[in-house]
Amino acid sequence: MLPDEAPASWRGIGPYGQGGTGMTGGVPYGRPMAEVAPDRDGLRLDQLTVRIGPFFARFPTGLVLEVRLQGDVIQQSHVVLAIDAETPAEAHVRSPFHDALDGPVPVSFLELERARSHLRSIASALVAHQLPSLARRVLRLATQVHLSQSEDVQRLHRLLRRSQLLGWASRGVGLIPADQLEGTATGPVARASGVEQDERSADPAYDGLGFEPIIHEGSDARARIAQRLAEAHQALQLAGRAGDRQHDPEAPLESPRGRLTAGDPPAQRVLPLLPSLLEGMEWGDAVSTVVSLDLDTDEVLALRSPDGELPVP
Repeated sequence: MLPDEAPASWRGIGPYGQGGTGMTGGVPYGRPMAEVAPDRDGLRLDQLTVRIGPFFARFPTGLVLEVRLQGDVIQQSHVVLAIDAETPAEAHVRSPFHDALDGPVPVSFLELERARSHLRSIASALVAHQLPSLARRVLRLATQVHLSQSEDVQRLHRLLRRSQLLGWASRGVGLIPADQLEGTATGPVARASGVEQDERSADPAYDGLGFEPIIHEGSDARARIAQRLAEAHQALQLAGRAGDRQHDPEAPLESPRGRLTAGDPPAQRVLPLLPSLLEGMEWGDAVSTVVSLDLDTDEVLALRSPDGELPVP
């Protein structure tokens, strides 16, 4: 429901007191109405502004996209955080990576959690691409994953290649060139666009473990899925080599979604990319793109302003 606003005065304009010019568009009684506008083919077609969320199954809970749709094409989008103002920003589940900001955490524990997080993200992408049975299989692997299962992740990679998920369904979808990422996304999103940036390279706890950042060059949803598969496999190998090493809270910290510091979670840098990224996309590709960014619900909750709006540059 939106405020009751009309785009123009229309009551009584007609010769017999009926409505006249300006009767399209607006949000009478809080319900948005369509209005005509040029589309990308030069036709004048209906556009309708709708809000999707905060409980749309494919999005993080609390995330709302206000989109202007023309058919199934997004003409404009705006990110909103629809959060209960009485819920404190600190009321979110802490991951081992948030614990690592405050005290020592075993590297093996962090890397196991990284693998689980990446597998859960891949399962979400599989659901979005109408592969629920395969998604359940990946979730089971995420729940039961342990140090000796890196080969299982490699087998999963081969299976996904055969399913063509990493081909026609996600190739070219949600392109984010590396030059658009400066000062924004880090982690798998950036590395899938060829940006060789990983905080573990500067973490002394990883010295001698054979760690090197993995990158892909595709810059699309396909590359981001492949990036997380490769990093899940790498994380299990690192966990097996880590022994009793511990991450020092003073050292740089790489979470499953990128650089993590107190007050600066990865989602804070990724969400402002959405409006320009989604503009011109068909709705199905837009959903695939949002899912491929792996936006963390807890980080989204912590970002809200008092009015629920997210600043977009």
